[in-house]
Amino acid sequence: MTPKPDMILLASQSPRRRELLKQIGVAHEVVSVRVDETPLEGETPANYVRRITLAKAAAGQDLYQAHPVLAADTCVIVNDLILGKPVDAEDAVRILLQLSDTTHQVLTGVALLHDRARHYLL
Repeated sequence: MTPKPDMILLASQSPRRRELLKQIGVAHEVVSVRVDETPLEGETPANYVRRITLAKAAAGQDLYQAHPVLAADTCVIVNDLILGKPVDAEDAVRILLQLSDTTHQVLTGVALLHDRARHYLL
């Protein structure tokens, strides 16, 4: 892929994030990056989201240094436990049951990297 000079790269596979950029008129292309999303031992949910979001943006910037890279990551937390993405339909049901009748948090981190400058929002 050779992105156009005026494009931002989106390091996310989320259809909703693509739609949001489209709605506000931001020209973008999706870049696929691989990041190990395993939480570190003792890592707080906020630090986890920050680390994964910045890792996704950095991986995109490593591939396409001349372009700004936007990355985001969202996690759901129940009882201080970070719930991962469901691996299949059965796992999705298990997660939904775990969320049922329980207070939970949703954290989203957003990072924009360009020319090694980092802008981050959690």
